[in-house]
Amino acid sequence: MKPLNSSSLEEFTKRFEYFRDAEIDSIEIISATSIKVKINVQDSSRGFDWIGLEFFFEMVIDAKLVEESKLRYIDMSEGLSFFFENGEYFCALGDIKSISGTKDALCFIRSKSLKYQEIQTTI
Repeated sequence: MKPLNSSSLEEFTKRFEYFRDAEIDSIEIISATSIKVKINVQDSSRGFDWIGLEFFFEMVIDAKLVEESKLRYIDMSEGLSFFFENGEYFCALGDIKSISGTKDALCFIRSKSLKYQEIQTTI
């Protein structure tokens, strides 16, 4: 897994068109402070081919998650929003404009560490 640095966060999300119309494949609680999220998304650096991404949130501070059985019903047309402030990563479902807005999202994760890796897509 590669760490997602705060300095490359904007470039990373832009590469995947801010995760608009992606599909959340799974959300897995690994421990009280670790969460793994698998997403299928189009990659602009590969001619918009679908790829799988696995995010690993460590040292989770706060989260509001969606039940596994409801993931396929989530509307991803507004994508995901990522923020970094004061050593913390914020990831929220939707086109969120500020960190304070992440708490109002249907699903969000706030953590001290964020890593990712490309995986086989399930599409």
